[in-house]
Amino acid sequence: MTAYTTQATDTLTIVANTIEEVMAQFHQRRLAEAGYVIVGPARRQQFTLGHEPLFAGALMVAATFARTH
Repeated sequence: MTAYTTQATDTLTIVANTIEEVMAQFHQRRLAEAGYVIVGPARRQQFTLGHEPLFAGALMVAATFARTH
């Protein structure tokens, strides 16, 4: 499971194997209490860095959250 954030942490994306793992991380990190809401559909995606696949090329679920206040 990986979370990518902007410098100001106004948005963050949680990447995990399942939507259940994404939401578990959201709740464990108390992101709702910090003012974050989901800002689009969670989607199964493949990630690369340049030409190199990340997560061994596996499809992962990614959900992006934004701070509302």
